[in-house]
Amino acid sequence: MAAEHSESIRFFTEYSLWWTLPALLVAALYSFLLYSRKAPWSPVLNRILAGSRFILVFLILLLLLGWFIKQINNRYEKPVWAIAVDDSQSLGLVLDSAKLNAYMAKIKDVALKLQNLGFEVHLHTLRSQAEQTADSLAQLRFTHEGTDLSGLMRRIRNRYENQNLAGTLLVSDGIYNQGADPSFQTYPYEITALGLGDTVPQRDVSLKAIFHNKISYMGNKFPLVAEVAHSGFGNQDVTIGITKNGQNIASQRVKLSASGAMSRVEFLIDATEKGTQHYVVQVQPLQGEFTTKNNLKHAYIEVIDSRERILLVASSPHPDIRAFRSAVEKNSNYEFTLHIPGIHQTKFEDRYDLIIFHQVPDRKNMTINLMNELMRKTDATLFVAGVLSNYAELNKVGTGIKIQAFGNQTDRVVPAFNPTFNKFVYEDAQREALANFPPLVVPFGDFQVQGSTQVVLYQRVGRVQTNKPLLTLQENEGKKVALLLGEGAWSWRMQNFEDVENFAAFDDLITKTIQYLSAKQDKRKFRVTPTDTEFFDTEPAILEVEVYNDIYEPIFGQKIDLQLINEQKQTRSYSFINGSANYKHYLQSLPQGIYKYRASTTLNAKQEVVSGQFIVKALDLEAVNTTADFGTLRTLAAKNKGRFYMANQLDALGADLGKRQPISQIHSSEVFAEVINLWWLLVLLLLLAFLEWGTRKYKGAY
Repeated sequence: MAAEHSESIRFFTEYSLWWTLPALLVAALYSFLLYSRKAPWSPVLNRILAGSRFILVFLILLLLLGWFIKQINNRYEKPVWAIAVDDSQSLGLVLDSAKLNAYMAKIKDVALKLQNLGFEVHLHTLRSQAEQTADSLAQLRFTHEGTDLSGLMRRIRNRYENQNLAGTLLVSDGIYNQGADPSFQTYPYEITALGLGDTVPQRDVSLKAIFHNKISYMGNKFPLVAEVAHSGFGNQDVTIGITKNGQNIASQRVKLSASGAMSRVEFLIDATEKGTQHYVVQVQPLQGEFTTKNNLKHAYIEVIDSRERILLVASSPHPDIRAFRSAVEKNSNYEFTLHIPGIHQTKFEDRYDLIIFHQVPDRKNMTINLMNELMRKTDATLFVAGVLSNYAELNKVGTGIKIQAFGNQTDRVVPAFNPTFNKFVYEDAQREALANFPPLVVPFGDFQVQGSTQVVLYQRVGRVQTNKPLLTLQENEGKKVALLLGEGAWSWRMQNFEDVENFAAFDDLITKTIQYLSAKQDKRKFRVTPTDTEFFDTEPAILEVEVYNDIYEPIFGQKIDLQLINEQKQTRSYSFINGSANYKHYLQSLPQGIYKYRASTTLNAKQEVVSGQFIVKALDLEAVNTTADFGTLRTLAAKNKGRFYMANQLDALGADLGKRQPISQIHSSEVFAEVINLWWLLVLLLLLAFLEWGTRKYKGAY
């Protein structure tokens, strides 16, 4: 930002200026006494030497008065007008390029008028993060994929914070589809708004939104709902179709509402193929539509072959079982199986992701053999102890807790969350709900926490929190085990609903414990994973790269080859070096679709290969709504001491802004320095003394 500068200098002393008179008298008297006698040089030289001695003595005496210099620097900061242009696609769809160029040329004339008045003019757009000059108005292309007007205005406010921003001219159609409502915010400067676009709804049909699950299971049907909006096509029939791999798999015909209300169309699609599936939902265009860019949307649904298998084995029926089952089945990724010996004839699977043993092993030793057999089918177990549990046998399992029960005695305890536990996040609100849970029945005795066992919950008796564990987690040689040392968890779930009318505190505790136990540990030395499962086509897709040696220390400088394959089986090849921990590789400018990748590197003369996939989605926001919203712009201008102008009032806008008077901000700074520290003054004193001494020496007076 350009600024002009000026400075002024003042001298002052800490003593009264009247002391300069005695200094003058002393210097004059000293010079007179020294040079009043007859000298061996001419009278003129004698007067010069006397004057030199006078100045030298006078300056030295002045310095004894403690003189200071005050230097005042003034910086004049010119005022700035920011022109904020909404360069999104919605304006480009409604207005042709010739009309937009004409508007931009007139806005540039307004900018030049402000510059001639003495303002600086900076251009800001949605697309560019950096400020530009007014000359860039002619090069604007209205192609930005989304409109965040509040973000644009916030960026301008932050850019000119504590600077001389006189005002902002916002050029927009008032439509925003990202960020907050811009008219809610007030700003410490004037905002003038210029509305472009058309406030009359265009005759159009649009696919407003589609709704679907992100995951479905092989062989199931999943719902897909399409919402169709229109303007000007009441009572007309329209066809909505769904295609996959270019083939039509479903279609419906619907009559559009005469009142303009939204039409909802529901499809049931068969999940017949494993992996991420790409479906295209399209409204067939009608004659006379304003644009067909908003007639199509894409759905990406992951079809998985099977759920995570969770088996609950109980020694006898118990209300806890229903509580655990309800918490587990809220997650559609889990397949829950219950087995109670003598009640269920269960055909066991070869492998389970987690087995919950409720009061197993039991006191009658009826379930010990079954437990030992099933534990070979999993690496993750959750034991729930109770009055029927055999604690001696349970100690042999390796839960990380050694239990020494005192006979058949029991205790009633409530949970207290361990504040140092960090294996998963348990929200503060849920911890508060947990504190109100009713007591569980636990064995009365001593509990010894062994090895690396983590305590999730402690036992609290009344108001006293003990160091006895209630819920623990342990991991050893790739196997994970949890132990809940009490029965009656069903009452926790009921109390949770009684308190807050939901089961979140209980269900989250159980499901997060299950997620921790069933999560598979990644032992790969080479990993390439997307930072997200879905990216927009306006941003790069990011892959995180990790390479480790045999003791799992990160290593760098590895050459990595990457192949990227789109839905049309077209391949892009990349090669790069991982330069740091958590190295990220950015894949720019990818069109929408499903991408599969295969990455490889060489470790210890062996090729390591990883693969995966991610989705790139189109950010289809601008064509959904093209009807200008001047009300938002009027409110924004009125709240911020500005005015609203329409496109046909551009001349009036220029005339009004042309009356503004630029007011520069003055930034003053003061610098204080002691005169005695001025180097040139010391040089002057030495020069005077040396010249006088040298002359007298040369003339033979010394």
